[in-house]
Amino acid sequence: MSSTTTHNGEDDPGLEGLREASPGGVAGRQVTAFLWSAVRTVVLALLVGVTCVFSMVLGITVYRSYFAIPAEVEVPAIQGQDIREANQVLERLGLRLRIEETRHTGNTPERIVISQDPRPGRKVRKDREVLAVVSLGPELVQVPDLTGRSLREARVLLSEHRLVLGKVSFTDQAPDKPESVVVQKPQAGQGVRRGTPVDVQINKGAGVATVAVPNLVGQELSQVGARLEKADLTVGGVVWSVHQDAPRGRILSQAPPGGSEVTPDSAVEFEVSAGASGNRVFLQRRLYLDLPSGSDVHLVRVVVTSEAGEDVVYRGTHMAGNTLEFWASGPPGAQVETYLNNRLLSREKL
Repeated sequence: MSSTTTHNGEDDPGLEGLREASPGGVAGRQVTAFLWSAVRTVVLALLVGVTCVFSMVLGITVYRSYFAIPAEVEVPAIQGQDIREANQVLERLGLRLRIEETRHTGNTPERIVISQDPRPGRKVRKDREVLAVVSLGPELVQVPDLTGRSLREARVLLSEHRLVLGKVSFTDQAPDKPESVVVQKPQAGQGVRRGTPVDVQINKGAGVATVAVPNLVGQELSQVGARLEKADLTVGGVVWSVHQDAPRGRILSQAPPGGSEVTPDSAVEFEVSAGASGNRVFLQRRLYLDLPSGSDVHLVRVVVTSEAGEDVVYRGTHMAGNTLEFWASGPPGAQVETYLNNRLLSREKL
């Protein structure tokens, strides 16, 4: 539509002109565009900021995971503690307990830590495993039934069960069972620790003589042979043990104990000190020997030969057909010789 002419001859702007001159015209559109631009800028800035923060957090996490050095802690002493207590102590320091091995021990109760690695006082990183060897407690063995056995047979049977003959007494109250075991303590079938002495009562029988066992604890092994021979007794099994206080060759214990009454020609077994280990390496090895079958009783002797000399580490009599288990000990490179009835059976390095 064209503009019209007014009465004074001026052109009339018309509707288009009025529209352009109104507040909702060009100026309004400019304000709206500015506001939308500002909003877009703010939103973009927020997105950039969030992205930067996320990137920083991610970067710090990656750095800590792969590049940062973890904090170190000092390994505590857990030896002698129950495994539950030891685990709690380690967890408080950010460490973990792992049981590497379990084993029977002579005097340590069950579930007690007997060794650890790393050693106490060492600095390690958090989340490190501490390896522990845990006690299963003393190994128990069943007491064999000695009733009706002769004293010699009882001694052999106890030795095969890793037990020792304890106090021997005599009675005349069972004439129908001459020279045999009529009472034993602990009783047959009872579970006891290895090395436990078993006391027996022997029916003396008619004309059976007895001799008293001398107390030889604290004396030197090299000196007891003459005393036992004088008492009409013999040296039986000899087991060597590392001992920090007793010098080498000192008798630590004996079976039967001093004062026991036994029949002539009975054997006395000894535990003897091998001395303190000090800085020397001292090896122990478990050996097995299958005895020939038959009705004979076999004499077994084990000799360890090293630079320090020759030691009889085991000597004892055993029933035929049984498997003998014993320990040989000595320095590295020592020769272990096993004799059966005084004949060389084997020779090997420790």
